Amino acid sequence: MIPQKALDIAKIVSGVLISGDQKELLTSVSIDSRSINKGDVFIPIVGDKFDGHDYIDDAMSNGAAGFFTEIWDEKIKRIAANYDGPVAIKIDDSIKALQYLASNNISKLSSKVVGITGSTGKTSTKNMISSILGRSRKIVSTPMNFNNEIGLPLSILGCDSETELFVLEMGMRGSGQIEELVNIAGPDIGLITNIGDSHVGVLGSQEDIAKAKSELIKALPIEGFAVLNADDPWTPVLIDGTEAKVITFGRVPAADYCATNIHLDNEARPNFLVHTPVGKISIQLSVPGQHAVQNALAAIAVAGCFGIETEEIEKGLREMPIDLMRMNIAAKSNGVIVINDTYNANPTSMEAALKTAAAFNSKGKRIAVLGDMAELGEGSGEAHYEVGRKAATLGIDILVTVGDAARNMKRGAIDGGLSKKDIHYYLDKEEAIKFLRENLEADDLVLVKASRCMEFEQIVKNI
Repeated sequence: MIPQKALDIAKIVSGVLISGDQKELLTSVSIDSRSINKGDVFIPIVGDKFDGHDYIDDAMSNGAAGFFTEIWDEKIKRIAANYDGPVAIKIDDSIKALQYLASNNISKLSSKVVGITGSTGKTSTKNMISSILGRSRKIVSTPMNFNNEIGLPLSILGCDSETELFVLEMGMRGSGQIEELVNIAGPDIGLITNIGDSHVGVLGSQEDIAKAKSELIKALPIEGFAVLNADDPWTPVLIDGTEAKVITFGRVPAADYCATNIHLDNEARPNFLVHTPVGKISIQLSVPGQHAVQNALAAIAVAGCFGIETEEIEKGLREMPIDLMRMNIAAKSNGVIVINDTYNANPTSMEAALKTAAAFNSKGKRIAVLGDMAELGEGSGEAHYEVGRKAATLGIDILVTVGDAARNMKRGAIDGGLSKKDIHYYLDKEEAIKFLRENLEADDLVLVKASRCMEFEQIVKNI
């Protein structure tokens, strides 16, 4: 965060300084009273099931320099008095105050802003872009899933006066939410990875998802760049919604950034050739799965908007660290390989993960442990059925399914040709863990994947 005086911050957030020295320089913020760094200003977020005001005292005792508050009652007054009049700023809405502060910080810098959204691949693509551009620029990137109305402004407030670039993931659960994030960040480059079925249960159709995602590129300045997937059937619709220059990536030859000669090594890591407007680049990825090629193309296209040299692009992708619970590969002492892709799941990412498991060079059985996919609405049953069918046709030897919706995977796997004796359905994770512990053998490969709500990382830990 750019250091500013308490009185100035009060004005920025449309608040009133009701306690403390108006000239005190404030340098950082936090919304978690348990992880306060000395000097942080505590912002008490109010949610449906919690109220951050209950933790103001804890934040102050942990070293906070002050706090925002929507309430100024006797309890809050006593807290301020107990800590000798710390900075206290009265605001109307804690989340809006956080957003105002973030927007002000980003406006004070000459930094460029890359905004990323899409149904799948957002985080992986963000990491690739950050790995490339971070080699030559000081960047701020959204950590993990800090991609909503709270996480994105917190990410922005991780900046300082030397920040040159923001790489910001923008998630959504409904219409208007991308627009809200865009209004905070003001992106110069907007990337939409694809339009899929994620959140179709909330929004109703892919058309409505495309409209919601298009809020990003509609807001781009005319001198900006809209980076779009040439392989996605919704891209022509998206193009009509922006005045920015359009850059495309994909497998089709007409794409500005096109991949050819794709090969997977023994650990399913892709190497391929990228055709760009300025020449060809040979790429070796550090992450497994052919689907990673599309994410890499998107990242390379964004790097092209900044004129990044070929060597920097190649190194950035080859040396990119892998995120926790996103296609992490772990090998046990007995040769069992576990693919931990438990962070989230939807039909597209399920198929991609299954293809990766099928491409992996394994001496033992290929076992897929799959759970419920959330927010699929009326199409949930059919979507889970298709995942089961694809697991069978892609060569999975044993399918373990967990969850209420996942029972449809069993039906799909049977229709796909997998023997009933090789399909195991459980309602809870503990039963699946017991089965795996009793049946895993040396050199088996295990893919573990489900939506975040299923907490499938517990399965990984227990096997």
